[in-house]
Amino acid sequence: RSYGNPEAAEVLLSTGQAHTPDSGYLTFILSSAQQAINSGRLDCARRALDELADDAYLLEPGGRTRVLTVRALLAAASHLPEALRLLDIAASAANKQGADLWALTIELQIAALASSRELNSAVLRVAQADPAQLSINAEVLAPRLSDLETTAIDAVRREVVARPERWRIPLRSSLGQASTEEGRILAAQLLDRIGTIEDVPSIRTVARQLRGRRRDPMLGRRLARRLAARVFVEDLGPVTIRRGNVDIQGGDVRRKVLA
Repeated sequence: RSYGNPEAAEVLLSTGQAHTPDSGYLTFILSSAQQAINSGRLDCARRALDELADDAYLLEPGGRTRVLTVRALLAAASHLPEALRLLDIAASAANKQGADLWALTIELQIAALASSRELNSAVLRVAQADPAQLSINAEVLAPRLSDLETTAIDAVRREVVARPERWRIPLRSSLGQASTEEGRILAAQLLDRIGTIEDVPSIRTVARQLRGRRRDPMLGRRLARRLAARVFVEDLGPVTIRRGNVDIQGGDVRRKVLA
């Protein structure tokens, strides 16, 4: 879930509950809750966490830190007033345990609730300590692209290119729901690097809205050309046109086209 395709994670989690041994119970519940938070299904995350017994964290080493972290992440995603307090408690537990993965996640979350300046500083610190953490927190960063300065955007771009599956869904969401034009443009530019053919129309919509120095006629077209099926024409003997896995015989094509 952290580094790969969120949709694949959904499938694995939806089929895994019946096969989860007692030793993996806590990990399964917390992974399900965190995946639900990332996909915006906050009620599902809440129900998953409600299943946990008060002493469930004892099932796994470091369990208490992870429970505190996921509960704090849910509070932040729900815009609860106690979110910052819960994040501070989780940060204290993570630092005491030496759980750098969770400490860096919490740092980014706290910064996302603060000013743009603090967010930029946090992105640069985390990128230096463990750049993959930027991908783990893609849902936090994608909506804030317009708040990032050049060096922070560069750090995010490197992760986007390194782990495209992790970023496609958050970037698509940002492209469609960004509150600023700058956010939509940055999401479109990043999707132009890692998107699929289905992303081309939405990227082209943004491209047609650009004016002046920001105008980029190739935005979206680069992606379309890169992903387009290759066409080969075999003309030694009967003409055959091969497009991807499809063969088109010369007799099926208008003569003027072949000429």
